[in-house]
Amino acid sequence: MLGCVWPSKHVAFPDFWDPTGLTIKWWISEFARFRNTTISMDGLWMDMDEPTNFGTTTHATYKQYGQKWPTNEPLSCPISGPDSGYDAPPYYTYSGYHNGGFLASVTLCMCGVTVRSNQTFYDTKNLYGLSVMVATAQVQKQAIGQLFLHPEYMEVIGLETTMQIGMISSIPLSLYKNSTYLESHSSEQILLFNAALNGGTVFRPVFFEFPNDPLTYGLSFQFMWGPALIVIPVIGPNATSVAGYLPTNSTWYSMYDYFYGNQIAGGQNNFTAPSTYLIPTFVRGGYILPRQKPSVTTTLSRLNEMQLLITLDTNGLAKGELYWDDGDSVIDDINTYSYYYFVYNFVVQKQNAVLNITLAKRTAIFDLTTLDNLEIFGYPYTPNLNSAKLNGNPVSINTATSSYSPFTKILNITTTNFINLNINRPSWILTWDNQ
Repeated sequence: MLGCVWPSKHVAFPDFWDPTGLTIKWWISEFARFRNTTISMDGLWMDMDEPTNFGTTTHATYKQYGQKWPTNEPLSCPISGPDSGYDAPPYYTYSGYHNGGFLASVTLCMCGVTVRSNQTFYDTKNLYGLSVMVATAQVQKQAIGQLFLHPEYMEVIGLETTMQIGMISSIPLSLYKNSTYLESHSSEQILLFNAALNGGTVFRPVFFEFPNDPLTYGLSFQFMWGPALIVIPVIGPNATSVAGYLPTNSTWYSMYDYFYGNQIAGGQNNFTAPSTYLIPTFVRGGYILPRQKPSVTTTLSRLNEMQLLITLDTNGLAKGELYWDDGDSVIDDINTYSYYYFVYNFVVQKQNAVLNITLAKRTAIFDLTTLDNLEIFGYPYTPNLNSAKLNGNPVSINTATSSYSPFTKILNITTTNFINLNINRPSWILTWDNQ
């Protein structure tokens, strides 16, 4: 099948599930040739890998995007007769209903063949983005030699819409109030690491985390980034608010302009969301999220000090973890790979608070920046920061740059060069008393 996308000529969609390996071998050679003769690229941005095709069968999208190359004939699929069973089945999907009534709308013909003609595209369509990722991972390893892969589009089974990772990857990682460019590379690292090592998802439907809450089953547009962050995107034009649902069996705090850091009641609600606000994002109590201040690139942001966002549950507990590597290397064998792995636990009681940082694994030889900031949501007592101790020894906290509000219950501890995580020790224990 030849389709019409951005180039001025017809395009082909490789069969990356080719069991002979010839397609992946060709894919690697194309990138290597391009890199050696044209642009010495460091990373890849994969586009349209649902895959998307303009104007399939209905030609509507083609008329919108294909005016620059009107001589290219759009792709047409059988929608009647004996060969139409895959592309025009006797039922409508949600996407098909809104895009002309055919499964091939805005994509390729379902009757096409893949896996060297052993499967139909109908059977493997939802795996196409994955096949592109698998093939391009080999490009990273053999043709580029470092890690940077940005898939712009990926489909999520269980959501009605196709999410654009290029758009949403920064949303739930907006762990900073009034930040114009939203990113927390360290929180994203652990989610991707766990998904790669153990399987699972990075962003997911809400019911994945709350399977016993029937009110989450029909949430088609809001989603979760990992187990802790829930995003309620504004999808209507000119909207200044958005309806959303926060599961009632968890504690939630606002992560955007609307009462930032304050506890937000669970249940159905309308959230203020004018265009001048960040996208409504909420963090679940009981979690510790590592973060860094953003910079224009991840290389620069990695040089900023480390921070922890601690969100307390109803028992005054929170936990989290951090996987951290050099940001470039491709993992061949996790058993010999160079990285840090930290586990965080926090508990607050009436008398005191304790943060325990455990270095669960260290095979890295590069240095980390210092941990200089703790921001704690839902802190129920007034802290005595002058009583702070690190590993049993008194430690100075800069009270001029630290603060606590009994109204918002937000505790912010900021001290330059506060905790040095490069010291070779199994754990760090930070404590302070409450007044």
